[in-house]
Amino acid sequence: MTAVIQDVPGNFRHRSDGTFRKSVPAELAQAEVRGHAAVRGHLPSAALLGTIVEPDGRHTLIYQDVFADGRCTALLADLITRADADPRQAPAVTSLIDTACDSILLAAEHTGEPAPIGSCRPGLYAERLRAGGRLDTWYGAEPPLTVVTGELTADIYFPQLLTQLREQLAPATLIAMAVTQGDPTEPNIAAPLCWLDHEHAGRNALAGEAANLLWYLLAMGGWLVPRYKPLTYWRTVRSPSPALPPTLTHLRAGQGWLEVSGTLQTGAGRHAAITALTRRLHSDLGALINAGDDPLIALRPWLVLRILGVLPITAMAQADWAFCLALLAQVLCERTRLDDFARVAPGPALGSADDRLPAQPEGRS
Repeated sequence: MTAVIQDVPGNFRHRSDGTFRKSVPAELAQAEVRGHAAVRGHLPSAALLGTIVEPDGRHTLIYQDVFADGRCTALLADLITRADADPRQAPAVTSLIDTACDSILLAAEHTGEPAPIGSCRPGLYAERLRAGGRLDTWYGAEPPLTVVTGELTADIYFPQLLTQLREQLAPATLIAMAVTQGDPTEPNIAAPLCWLDHEHAGRNALAGEAANLLWYLLAMGGWLVPRYKPLTYWRTVRSPSPALPPTLTHLRAGQGWLEVSGTLQTGAGRHAAITALTRRLHSDLGALINAGDDPLIALRPWLVLRILGVLPITAMAQADWAFCLALLAQVLCERTRLDDFARVAPGPALGSADDRLPAQPEGRS
């Protein structure tokens, strides 16, 4: 059985009175109330009706249930799973990705400006990157590693890589910023468009938003979340996605070196989402983040932070750990283009019960 690496504490429930109630620690609740207030008038979101302080000190946020009142019919994750099983439903996925990108562009039109990274919401980036924070805890003692994937060879020394990230994403660095939801992922985007979960909402780096969504579509939603954070889907998604891990064609590891080759697999729904987002990154969304010759240039440090900072890849099963490192090596290589990084292969249809059983990963050596 695949181990769950971590999950966010919380109690989430739909009530018969037409509300969605979310009980979380006080600090998280306060951050979400502030985030909801920040995006009001800029992004379509569910109404926050009130907050209750529970006897144990937790806070219960009371939201309008956008599914109970018919405002929304599905999450992006649901649409992707349905289209994976029935490719005829893929246009609904494309439409929601385009609408979400339009929403970000509109918010940027009204609230966007160049600003120092240090003025953006810190939870997903600065807090994880700070000295002694999550990334130091997970990778600070990791030895040097040479990763060979295809024709690419990358020497990865995590302490040096973290130092480089801190320089690239230093608080004084000017970036394109706007008021956004802050954590654009498949369970946080509902259709018709409604942004859910505002813990990280407020002024955010637009390149960080794009990198967050891209990494979720490529790796988190259809592979890593079902394997390592299943509660994320069990408590929010109506049609949870089965894990569809990459297909590895070569994997050898030794002391200080790793050889790995393979391909990310997707069904029709996930492929449609990735295609739609990369198309927008090559056009108006890319222009918004000052993408230059290729969007991956602007996304690179943010993607590295996403790959390293959501789940501790060194704690994963061997095949997953190896392929995450292969993707990290690709991002770090200056020759890699966005279309190279986002290349995926079609996976099997996901309609049968047997297909929905996740493969059991081998243990990391």
